[in-house]
Amino acid sequence: MGDVDSILIASGVRHCCHLPRGRDANDLAAALALSPQGHALTIQVATNPNPKTIWTRLFGMPTVSKWMASKLGCTIADAKSTISNLPVPVHEQFTCNAYNPMRCLGFTLAANTNPEVLIYETSGMDPRGRDLLHAYAIDVYTAGTLIHVTSVPIDICERPGDCQQINI
Repeated sequence: MGDVDSILIASGVRHCCHLPRGRDANDLAAALALSPQGHALTIQVATNPNPKTIWTRLFGMPTVSKWMASKLGCTIADAKSTISNLPVPVHEQFTCNAYNPMRCLGFTLAANTNPEVLIYETSGMDPRGRDLLHAYAIDVYTAGTLIHVTSVPIDICERPGDCQQINI
């Protein structure tokens, strides 16, 4: 078992980090930010979009493209173009999307912040969706360190050669 100091932080480096059950990407980001190597880094966690606010309860949920446009600071047409390039289909209504599209939307939003370290999870996704997100992540995010986080035991991981157990 390693700790966060065993994670190499460099441009273009990819990691698959296995965490203990009950730990997630936010836990790893917090531990990394507190480590000597991570205290000065910009670290972004790709989280599922959560457009539910007091305003959405009063006025209704925005469409995915309208939400994405507001988050990216672009036009709705540009947001639709970005969404159409995702590796899985995305329904325009948030409530009609399962984990595969939601994880892809979250990853896209996080990648557009250009962090030095980008951490993402695939829990809740089906095997095909995980494979598509992994390939998409590698294609889209090339500027910094990309970390996939999972709580799946390391001996049954789909990518055993790239894995390391992190104890946080």
